[in-house]
Amino acid sequence: MIYILLSFEIFAMKCAMCGKETEYSVCGECLSKRIEIVKIPNVIELTECSVCGSFRLDRWRNVDFYDALSYQFFRKALFHEEF
Repeated sequence: MIYILLSFEIFAMKCAMCGKETEYSVCGECLSKRIEIVKIPNVIELTECSVCGSFRLDRWRNVDFYDALSYQFFRKALFHEEF
């Protein structure tokens, strides 16, 4: 029985901006400095029913304040297309 031992060397790329080893042409730290990954709105509006306490999201929903806020945040926040 013959065993063949193959050696594979993994070549890491270097960031084009800072020179750190990375899997991509630009490391995550440099990429986050170059582009806006998430654009967060200054104001998130919530409409609450004064009678039942439901929140108007895509329709009236009986959820708590934090769930309504989270839902609206992710609807309004803009994420870079690569993320």
